[in-house]
Amino acid sequence: MNLESILEQTFVINLEKDINRYNHSISELSKLGITDYTVLKAIKYDDESVKQLYRKNLVKGFDSCFRCDDINYKYESCTHENNILTPPQVANFLSFKKVMEKSIHAKKLMLVLEDDFYLTNNYLKAFRNIINFCFKKKLLHYSEPLLIRVGSHTEAQKKYKLKFKILKKNSFIQDKYNMANPAFIYNSAFAKLFLKELKKIETTSDNFIHKYLCLEHNILNYSVYPFPASQHTHRSQTNVFKSNIDSSEESIFFKNNVKSKQEYESILNSWIV
Repeated sequence: MNLESILEQTFVINLEKDINRYNHSISELSKLGITDYTVLKAIKYDDESVKQLYRKNLVKGFDSCFRCDDINYKYESCTHENNILTPPQVANFLSFKKVMEKSIHAKKLMLVLEDDFYLTNNYLKAFRNIINFCFKKKLLHYSEPLLIRVGSHTEAQKKYKLKFKILKKNSFIQDKYNMANPAFIYNSAFAKLFLKELKKIETTSDNFIHKYLCLEHNILNYSVYPFPASQHTHRSQTNVFKSNIDSSEESIFFKNNVKSKQEYESILNSWIV
């Protein structure tokens, strides 16, 4: 298997302090035979660039839950534990922005991975299928935005698992909006669209990447079932790593949930000073 036959570059997003995640990521990349990669320094939640976005009103504030405001959902009452965009979520968004800025001149495809990704069973066959699919569909030099989701906590339906077990073939499902930030493939046209559309942060990075851009711009997008990569945090049963967004030290600086606009502004103003 030669993933670098379709990839121009591989990026791993890693907070500088997370040495264990760094070592884990490099070990997983070695299994894929990827030697040309860039470990990109992630943006930290208290970085000045994060605070500046809040100061400039470039992050959605709180009038109502940002998740309930999603155009594809209708809720009678909000039950979301996280109803505001927190500094770690904004920092995560800016980390992906750094990746996209480094991708706009690429001639082939790129792979980006979060540092808690891990390879699932039969990943070698799955990635061979991905390589063959890209060549068959002539996706290496596709001129319009392209997104291929290869890593998510989402479980494949039994029919897709059975197909892979018997035929050793993955299913490439179009317009299946899995949240796949742990691992996805994209092209330079997608990177350019990401940067063009990122005017104000109004949702999470995974929702923006894997649903909003695809829906609003009719992007060619696929989810690879079963996924050959998953993650050690966020709905993970492995508990190898602690989430840097959902349950980290940042929660003492900025709550995940507020009840009113006044409460939100009070917390925000005390944090951005």
